[in-house]
Amino acid sequence: MESQNLTPSFSQLVAQPTDVDGLALLEALINDAVLAGASDIHVDALSKAYRVRLRIDGSLADASMVERIAGEQLIRAFEVGAQIDSATSRLALDGRMATEVNGVAQEIRVASAPGMMGKKITARILSSNAFGFDLSNIGLADASETVREALNAGNGLILVSAVLDRNR
Repeated sequence: MESQNLTPSFSQLVAQPTDVDGLALLEALINDAVLAGASDIHVDALSKAYRVRLRIDGSLADASMVERIAGEQLIRAFEVGAQIDSATSRLALDGRMATEVNGVAQEIRVASAPGMMGKKITARILSSNAFGFDLSNIGLADASETVREALNAGNGLILVSAVLDRNR
């Protein structure tokens, strides 16, 4: 028996006539974006609504139009989740938040900027398994512990070099 996703989609939440919680909108939007394979989420203020777009395979695609009140709640939820000071409305600010979609950790980098019609948000989705390789898969099996320590260090430099082929 297949398990059904009990989380409502973003478009289902936006279509509801009642007020929807901004956090529920945010969770549904991130879930839909990750499942669609989006790398970015853009929320732009228009005169009477907010436009939500997803960057999939390098191009922006319209995902939904959101009523003004729901859009403002969505912007606030992004700012709260990313620990951005929402009182500072004239400056471009950024932050980050972490979530999980289908058991996979996602880091979301959020940038908030003022616009003519209101704040706009750009969020970059960074999946923990986006690269799909391990150090052992790229020829660093013997040095993987040393490389991991260097990657986790607070400062420093990792220099990568290779033998150049004269025939290239």
